[in-house]
Amino acid sequence: MNTVYLIKNILYLISQMQVAKDLYLEGGAALSFVYKIKRKFSDDLDFTVPNYKVIKIFKEEYHSFVKKTEYYIEFLDMFDKNSLRLNFISKEARDFHLDFTVVENKLFDWCWAKIPTQKGDIVIKTHTLEDITAEKICGILSPDRFEYKDIVDINKTVSRVSIAKLIFNFKF
Repeated sequence: MNTVYLIKNILYLISQMQVAKDLYLEGGAALSFVYKIKRKFSDDLDFTVPNYKVIKIFKEEYHSFVKKTEYYIEFLDMFDKNSLRLNFISKEARDFHLDFTVVENKLFDWCWAKIPTQKGDIVIKTHTLEDITAEKICGILSPDRFEYKDIVDINKTVSRVSIAKLIFNFKF
């Protein structure tokens, strides 16, 4: 099973959960699936959530979710309880992870997105392209978050965004 198919299936399953209404897709998967940016594919799904309660609800709902996959899921609280990582560990060594980051009382731009899959369309909230680009620019300016792939992503997104909206979305 290829990774893109696998990630889309997991995203589809997540979109069917009650908690999905409070999840905002971001990062490389949003760039690939929503904005059709050709890039090295992410082996993770990144979500922003409005509060830690959403993570708690996801933890409660995940039991029915995990039954629909062939994965063992390991929960890792990170960054002083402001984020959660779920490591999906498979027998096939096709491991990947989900990251949930709590962003309380902070504004970010989002929109609805439709992602086609073999199982049906995924309708999910996602960060705008300007917001993702601003986040990646902030990432390369921060020594503890710097990743070379962010430079490649910025190069591919910056020509497609409004400079005024991009400046508005900077989070220092």
